Amino acid sequence: MIKAVLFDFWGTLVEIGVFPSPVKQVREILRLHRMPYRKFIVTFERSFMLEKSDDLYQAFTKVCEAFQREPSQEVLDELVGMWNKNKLLAKPFPESMKILEDLKKQYKIALLANSDCFSVRAVLEKYGLEKYFDEVLLSFEVGYLKIDREMYEDVLKRLGIAPGEAVMIGDSINSDIRSAENAGVGAILLDRRGTYPDFEWSIESLEDLPLALDELSAELQHRAEEAAEEPAGVARESDEPAEESGEYGESESGEELGPSAEPEGGKQPDEETDDDEELAE
Repeated sequence: MIKAVLFDFWGTLVEIGVFPSPVKQVREILRLHRMPYRKFIVTFERSFMLEKSDDLYQAFTKVCEAFQREPSQEVLDELVGMWNKNKLLAKPFPESMKILEDLKKQYKIALLANSDCFSVRAVLEKYGLEKYFDEVLLSFEVGYLKIDREMYEDVLKRLGIAPGEAVMIGDSINSDIRSAENAGVGAILLDRRGTYPDFEWSIESLEDLPLALDELSAELQHRAEEAAEEPAGVARESDEPAEESGEYGESESGEELGPSAEPEGGKQPDEETDDDEELAE
């Protein structure tokens, strides 16, 4: 039985305010094109979103140090200006507030986000979104990212539920869906562009979420009943531990994960596109 719904922030509940995405612009400004994208994003998030800074200038100085860059004042000004512009122009998707309000009547609601200490809290306060959440876990406050199992262990403990009683909703296969599944939490992909038509559990709009939750809950109940009927000692494929993955679809050793979530001929999960990357998920 599903008791809690966990939400990603950027690209799921809230639309980013600049294009290209802020993360891509950081990579562009720092001229890090030759660095593999997954390595870039992990280094960026761990240097920018795991601790507090006095201001954005200090935060981006830490980022530059992580990439062994010595930025000019002009470069820092550009980074800070772009990041502030995104925060200023970001806004919830039209359906976000109504869906949160409706779901809160039936489920516990939590927000999980990779975030610096200047963006997500500001947007939450600006639009009065905090009232919808029973728990808000931001990476810079808790000290781990969504790719870290501790993020899910923490939120489950706070909500007082088991992994099988929660579902993660997000727009990134790797940092939302795979990370949740690795922690034993169910997941539904928000695929606004219809890029993954064959993905097992996906929706194209948050308005489709209530029905999807009902269907997933019924499926989980069916699986539980089947498991209860199996003789003891019989291993089920779903009981095998999932391979640990990085946020952008690679194992800890750097190997590509299997293509189980890839649509034939469609976008690959590891392509650096806006819908599968996050500003600060």
